[in-house]
Amino acid sequence: MDESKRDTPIDLARIDAHVVSDREYEEVPELTDADFARGVWMPGGGDASAAARQLIDDDVLDRFRATGPGWERRINRILRDAAEALGPI
Repeated sequence: MDESKRDTPIDLARIDAHVVSDREYEEVPELTDADFARGVWMPGGGDASAAARQLIDDDVLDRFRATGPGWERRINRILRDAAEALGPI
């Protein structure tokens, strides 16, 4: 198995095949202007990796990816520590 993939007990094919019913849509609250104001625009349609590639040098990302699964959490921890060193977040 590719190291970037993890075993999951979830039946992804079943999830992909699910058709959302009108009743399920009714359960979702309507988004307000305040909700959208709290949102973060992500270049690339919400792909965090694509957004990071635009903001972080490729060689830096490649170095973290080379450390294996969990690299995103590790880079986040390092960035958080650096941000906290600048003052309260």
